Amino acid sequence: MKKFGLVSAFSILNSQFSILNSQFSILHFLNPFAIMTMAHLTTLMTQGKPQVRRQGKWELVRRLLEKGYHQEDIRKLFRLLDWMMTLPEELQLSFEEQLSRYQQERRMPLLSHMEIRGMQRGIKQGTLQNARESVLEVLTVRFEVVPSEMIEAINQIEDVSVLKQLHRQAIAISSMVEFQQLLSQS
Repeated sequence: MKKFGLVSAFSILNSQFSILNSQFSILHFLNPFAIMTMAHLTTLMTQGKPQVRRQGKWELVRRLLEKGYHQEDIRKLFRLLDWMMTLPEELQLSFEEQLSRYQQERRMPLLSHMEIRGMQRGIKQGTLQNARESVLEVLTVRFEVVPSEMIEAINQIEDVSVLKQLHRQAIAISSMVEFQQLLSQS
């Protein structure tokens, strides 16, 4: 009886990976399916090799940015590629720094100016809300009940520096009446 060795599809792919990679670099890279196929193969081939995966991810993203796709297509493909080719946190941060430098050098942002402004507005709103909550929390801890009109007045303040000052004063003030007077002066 003749014995046959067992060969997995993965081992065949592994031996053919360098051939696939060199052939892929020859492609014009216009087909999004080719990008995702290469990302999938790279992900398979780099299991347990995070440094190699980072390099493969970088090569794919760089090629993606250089091929002249529409901005929205780049974003969609990048999101999928980023999800597929996960990296340990330190390597992901390193990858993001390299991507940021690359984009700055070539003035090719992955995010539009409108998206960046939206994120900045979101951060500002979050900071503002956090400052409001901090003032209200100190008042609640110190005086137990905060009148609803005072809550409304604090929630109307749009200046983080004023809220920070009120927070410091709420910590040290002796009564809710005194705080109400400070609040009406702000």
